[in-house]
Amino acid sequence: MDRPENRIQKHRRAMCVFVFVFMVFINCCGFPLYNLSRKWPLTIIAVNLYAVLVSAVITGQMLRRFFGKAGVWFVVLVTVVCSCMGLACRFLLEYGEVSNTYNFTVPNTVLHVAVFSAAVLSSWFVRKKRE
Repeated sequence: MDRPENRIQKHRRAMCVFVFVFMVFINCCGFPLYNLSRKWPLTIIAVNLYAVLVSAVITGQMLRRFFGKAGVWFVVLVTVVCSCMGLACRFLLEYGEVSNTYNFTVPNTVLHVAVFSAAVLSSWFVRKKRE
């Protein structure tokens, strides 16, 4: 039987593309992590926060698996670039809607990118310590 580790190594490029697309998708769908300019119900905030943070932890684990020899700055750069691409997709998805005026504020954007990047990086470091 073919082990999952062998299948992952066999399809390494496809898995790396999947990780990057997954990061863009999560940042597109999970933005804003917490809306500082508008009041939301607590259940929506909790579900969104949980989904984004769990996805960030999974992404950090996968980045460590595929780019274990890469430095911290590479992980930060990839995470920030994918986050910004996800936010750009979200902006284009809702272009012309009122929600862009209160979602895409500087504090909301900075908070989202910073928290997502910190969660990915901390997960990456935890995986590094286990190795």
